[in-house]
Amino acid sequence: MISSSQQKIDQLLERRAAEIIEIENKYQELLKHEYLARSVELKRSPHFWKRVLRNHHTLSKLFTSEDWNILEFLDDLTLDEFSSRNKVKTYKLTFDFKTNPYFSNNTLWAAVNDDEVNYYCASGIQYKEGYNRDSFDEGDEEAKKDSFFRVFQGVQEQPSFWNEGGFVYEVLNGIRIDLWEDPVKFYDSPAEFTSNSSRLFA
Repeated sequence: MISSSQQKIDQLLERRAAEIIEIENKYQELLKHEYLARSVELKRSPHFWKRVLRNHHTLSKLFTSEDWNILEFLDDLTLDEFSSRNKVKTYKLTFDFKTNPYFSNNTLWAAVNDDEVNYYCASGIQYKEGYNRDSFDEGDEEAKKDSFFRVFQGVQEQPSFWNEGGFVYEVLNGIRIDLWEDPVKFYDSPAEFTSNSSRLFA
């Protein structure tokens, strides 16, 4: 009797998990359309995403002075979320750039999942000939700081680079939790921001 009841419980839990994933995927598709519409609106404000990233209390610390120069050409930022039937979620971060003097592939992306065995892949960066990523003045503290853009390098780093708690995971998770659903709240500086802030679209 106990075994029979547990079997039914297991079946219901499995069905619930499948239906939750189905609902999540349904709303991800619905949200994708709205995120696209929002992207068009945000492009009316020059350097929107650069300003949002600079105003974020944690993410802003991950960028070097040279990174901020590169972000002058950032045209759009997107975060896609995918769910599989085994409940593993994959997050893909994409930076779209205007033509710039730094690299030739204007779309940079990185993806990571939340499985027990984390998976990481990225677009890589095709730096333009003559551009020296490490061209800082000798003795400059910035030269000792890793670039945010290593998120997109796609090289075979140690798993600690992208696993939970690692650099890539924390970047994507920070953007997913804090920025993606409502980036407008970071458009104003933190001191000026209020929950009713709508200055961007005024």
